Amino acid sequence: MHGAGSGEYYHASHVADTTGVAPKADLALSNPRDRYWWPRQHWRQDPLLGSVFEERLDPQANRAATLAMTRFTEGTKAMINTDWRQWPRWAGSTYMAATTQTQVAVTDRATGQALPGAAVSVWRDPGAQKPLELLASGTADAQGRFVFDWGCGFSCFTVGKTNLLVKAGATGRENGATWFTIFDAFEQKAVQGRTHFTIDLALGGAEAAPPTVSLAAMGPAVVGQPVVLAPVASDASGTAGVKVMVAGSDLPVCTFVAAPYACQWTPARPGVQTIQVLAINAAGRTATVTANVFVQPAGERVAAR
Repeated sequence: MHGAGSGEYYHASHVADTTGVAPKADLALSNPRDRYWWPRQHWRQDPLLGSVFEERLDPQANRAATLAMTRFTEGTKAMINTDWRQWPRWAGSTYMAATTQTQVAVTDRATGQALPGAAVSVWRDPGAQKPLELLASGTADAQGRFVFDWGCGFSCFTVGKTNLLVKAGATGRENGATWFTIFDAFEQKAVQGRTHFTIDLALGGAEAAPPTVSLAAMGPAVVGQPVVLAPVASDASGTAGVKVMVAGSDLPVCTFVAAPYACQWTPARPGVQTIQVLAINAAGRTATVTANVFVQPAGERVAAR
């Protein structure tokens, strides 16, 4: 299979924001609060992109469980089903979109309207843990678009230099930041069929208050038996997402970008386990709540009280 794979995945797993420009926005897969990876956790279940085959998640005796976790992303599906002669490794490739007219679309978070005149800056990750390089800066046009030249053509897709950090600001709104990686590039072309890349960045007013989040007390559970987790979250300007995690596990139990926030968790080991619920609002403020649940070994009956 050709295209983005585990190498590019790990290039995008952690990149430090060295710009010195607010807001600071490290790209960090391991940080559950990371805004880029928040809605993309399922990518880790793609064997071409993720870590589902790591030994700690894939014991030799349980390959069936690993296969049950495997899910191909839409981007990977498109890559597998594409004429391999059209990939960037070939000089005559027509597969990838052009990088010379890449555009940043700046909008108002509440209304979706364009923000003409917004100040925009774009940095590129040169790789090898080097500081980010300022690639372009300027102001958005009347349609809220800032067009720039990526300045590398197909070479960026073969040497792991595809991470772009975009920051923007507009009068009366809080500065915002977003990342664009090779996975976005492949999905925009392979899945959406775009001719040029677009990086969307929505700006909103300053919001200091975090969301509120709660999780009802849980009764005893049993190994191998599903438990329904139904946290409640709210925010004055709207909750952007909720994530449910179990202490000691890297993969979230479930990640939501909209209500209702309910899913099933199947305990894999006995003992006291801690459930953590993380809520995030549109401004990136977060709040957490935890609850302990006692898990009985399989085959034991929970005594009635």
